[in-house]
Amino acid sequence: MPNKVAPGGANSNKPSKRVETKPAGDHTLPTVQWETACFIMPEPSESVVKKRSGAVAADAENGDSVLVENSDCKTEVGLVRLGPDKGRVSLQYQTVKMSATPGKHYRSVPPTEVVFEDGEYYKRIHLDILYAPTFDGTLEFALQIIPGSVTGAVMGKYLRTATVKIVDSSTFPTEKYANELRDGNIQTTREIPILDLVYQYIMMNLESPIVRKGTIKALLVALYHNCYSILTLVISYNLVKILNAPPCHETLYFLIMANGDGTFNQTQVGEGYKLDVDDDEAYIMSRDRRIAADSETYQEWKDAEIECMQEHSKINALWWLGIAWMVPFGLKHYLDYRKCFWKIGGASRKRLQVLLMRKFFNYTEESRAKVQVETLVMGMTRDVGDIVTNAYVASIGLFGSVTEIAMLVLWMLSFNTGKTASYPILLVVLIFPVLTVMYIRKRQHQTNEKRREVFKKENTLINHVIHSVSLCDGIPWSGNLPLLNNDDHGAPGFQL
Repeated sequence: MPNKVAPGGANSNKPSKRVETKPAGDHTLPTVQWETACFIMPEPSESVVKKRSGAVAADAENGDSVLVENSDCKTEVGLVRLGPDKGRVSLQYQTVKMSATPGKHYRSVPPTEVVFEDGEYYKRIHLDILYAPTFDGTLEFALQIIPGSVTGAVMGKYLRTATVKIVDSSTFPTEKYANELRDGNIQTTREIPILDLVYQYIMMNLESPIVRKGTIKALLVALYHNCYSILTLVISYNLVKILNAPPCHETLYFLIMANGDGTFNQTQVGEGYKLDVDDDEAYIMSRDRRIAADSETYQEWKDAEIECMQEHSKINALWWLGIAWMVPFGLKHYLDYRKCFWKIGGASRKRLQVLLMRKFFNYTEESRAKVQVETLVMGMTRDVGDIVTNAYVASIGLFGSVTEIAMLVLWMLSFNTGKTASYPILLVVLIFPVLTVMYIRKRQHQTNEKRREVFKKENTLINHVIHSVSLCDGIPWSGNLPLLNNDDHGAPGFQL
């Protein structure tokens, strides 16, 4: 059974009584038009949508019946001929995109011909409403009689275009917690796992092509920032090493020989000296190396050796380090600048604000009267920005922080292989985020309560402002009372 539409719509039976009206324009020709200006089509709820079911299912929520076939809702709208029903009338119609997306919410109809044979005055037009399990609000698309395509009649003056409204019964952000959200119990709603709810919102937000593209770019930029952080550590390490390198005044050679008691002797030898000692523990140090004189063993000498550098070599190395720091920094600054134009936060806020307004405008008058104006205003300005900034945009920053810690740990492990001095620092790096999360979790309840109190007081303030403005509406302004003046401290104030 097709889905019901507005009273007197296309899915009801043919009118029991033919309505005769005088057509606009040529009085000898009938008028063709849509049956009503607006067709309201409830979208199938999740309980009735069974993929590949191909069966008729009853919607327990509103008593309607919908034909579910491959998760699609097939419905009909009416096209009528008013006036004389003699002769043949033909026309073409098509769908026109509005807020609903063709292919996602409905199947678009290309220019299609409809023929009224002699005696026919009513035609059913079949439409496919596609089920989208995301929160989209009330969406619209239009049915248009193509101008110039009508033969044998004239096109109606007003109902040549009809609007089709698709009522979305989904919950925000997805249908996973639909039962808890539809229950209406605040306590039940607060028991929903907050992290999973944020994850559901992130998945919903990624459905927007603009947001998804910008998010991928932002994640890559976050990884680039992390690589740049590791690069600065490497540059800083080499900078200190270069600045502390002693100048090379001469080429030094040392003969290192074992004494048999675990100690070594060092003897400076000349260039070209050949090692004649048949001992695995005798070494000749390479050129351009200096060894600390107070070292007692070869390993200690080896650990303590400092590479000497000529002055011109230091200058060249510092130039290269400066270039290695400045070029990635310039690219980092450019990417941060471009990130402002990727519309991640703006497109996310716009989508939620549009959805809220669609929902509000498609309420009944009785339902709209129950919505406080300050709640709608603060919901579109403060709450929308709050959820986008603290839920979605913050998740990108969280990804950057987690990957930065992981890259820092890997760098420390690879750089300090075989040494134990850095392990306490590594332990602090790993434990600090855990302690931070534990503290936030412990303070979460108190923080949420304080935020609710602040939001409630802000709503009350907006309510007082709106009420005061409405009381002043219509009161004439005499113009004798100065609005603002500067007090003794130079601050503007009201003069009463």
